Amino acid sequence: MKAIKIDPINQKITEIDLPSGLQPMYDEIGCELVEAVHLYAKKSKNFQNILWVDEEGLINRPPRADEFFKIQGVRQSLVGIALITGLDKEGETCDTNLTVNEVYEMVKSVS
Repeated sequence: MKAIKIDPINQKITEIDLPSGLQPMYDEIGCELVEAVHLYAKKSKNFQNILWVDEEGLINRPPRADEFFKIQGVRQSLVGIALITGLDKEGETCDTNLTVNEVYEMVKSVS
């Protein structure tokens, strides 16, 4: 599935091919639990984009300053690697309809 990976530590935003399921998300993010954050970019009646982050990113260890980033439409700062996928009307993850360039425009603190 087409996903966008936000890596604030290496200051990169890239498109990746993410296998379905939770384990590939855990592996890509480097965590044991993910939290879904709803994005409102390019949302429609039958589709929206979801940002997946490490649910325990602030609990397990003190994060470094370069691990934080902000994304348009989300109030709080986020920490660590994040993934963006789509979510269809049945609630299943699917390809995101965002591009890397669009995500660069939405993200602050990742060069």
